[in-house]
Amino acid sequence: MSARLPIALVALVLAACGRPGADSREAAPPQVRLYGVRVRYYQGGQSVAQSRAARVTFQRESSNFSAHEAYLRFAGHGQLSGRAGQVEVRAVRVEGNLSARKAEGLDGVTLKTGSGLSGETQRAAFDGVAQEARGSDPVSVWGPGYWLDAKGFRFQLPDEELEFESDVQSRLGAGR
Repeated sequence: MSARLPIALVALVLAACGRPGADSREAAPPQVRLYGVRVRYYQGGQSVAQSRAARVTFQRESSNFSAHEAYLRFAGHGQLSGRAGQVEVRAVRVEGNLSARKAEGLDGVTLKTGSGLSGETQRAAFDGVAQEARGSDPVSVWGPGYWLDAKGFRFQLPDEELEFESDVQSRLGAGR
């Protein structure tokens, strides 16, 4: 999977905004604020991700960004994606750095996949270089016939490998 989680949302929108000019004597431009942002990410002429945010802010000098009410849907390629091949991620707020290709979902992050897996945690860190999401806050995951709670997780994006950390509790049966 080549789509990067919420980083793709900001990367494409902000690429159009440009970077400061090469002349460092110029005054830094003001912070960029975008409202009602919608982005489609294409690779090889094929749409591989869609995202939107109610508001995105970007600081040109530092490449720091913040997105509010962020949503990303991308095509997955593993078992978790399911037949529909879709993975959806939502976060109340995403903060990160475009140059470092790192972001953190805050104030509630949810995941839904085409296979029926759903999950939620308060915070998740996304590393676009390592293609990994991880969190040390409690996480709940559920799906058809099961639920699981753990104190943390690690999600490898390319192969959709999901690992849970510390004090894992699960139940098979009727779900949550």
